[in-house]
Amino acid sequence: MLGTKIVHIGTRALAVSPEKNIFSLAKPASSVSELVYDLIQELGVKIDPDIATNLIMGIEEGSRDFKGPDVTAKTFESIASLLKSGGKRLPEKFQRNNPPPTVLPENPQANPEAVEEEAPKDPPSDWLEPKIYKGTSIS
Repeated sequence: MLGTKIVHIGTRALAVSPEKNIFSLAKPASSVSELVYDLIQELGVKIDPDIATNLIMGIEEGSRDFKGPDVTAKTFESIASLLKSGGKRLPEKFQRNNPPPTVLPENPQANPEAVEEEAPKDPPSDWLEPKIYKGTSIS
C-alpha cells in the first residue's frame, strides 16, 4: 500500500533502503517483550495482571530464561515491575507452547467461569436421509 508506514519493534536494527517507509523502534534488549514493556511504560498505559503475565512469559522465553547475552539489570527491573503489576510466572510445565489448563476449553473443571454449552439440537429430519445428485457435476 502506497504511503503506508511500517513500524518495526525489535532488538536489532534493520538494514533497509531509505525509500522504504519504516519507523524502527529497535534498541538492545533481552527480548521484544522487554521492548514492548518499555513502550507501554512510555505511553503511560496501565498494565493489568493478564498483560503483565504475558510480558513476563515473553521476556522469559526471549531471554532464554534469563541466560541470554542481552539480559541486563533492566531486564530484571522490568520483571520485578511486572510482578508488582500482578503478573505471574507460570510453572515450567506450562511454558513453551503448553498453556495452563485454565485456558483450555476442553477442561471445564479447571475453569469454573466457563460458560455451559447448550445441548445440541436434533438435526432436521431430511438431514439424515440419503441425498441423490443428478447431473454431470456437483456445484
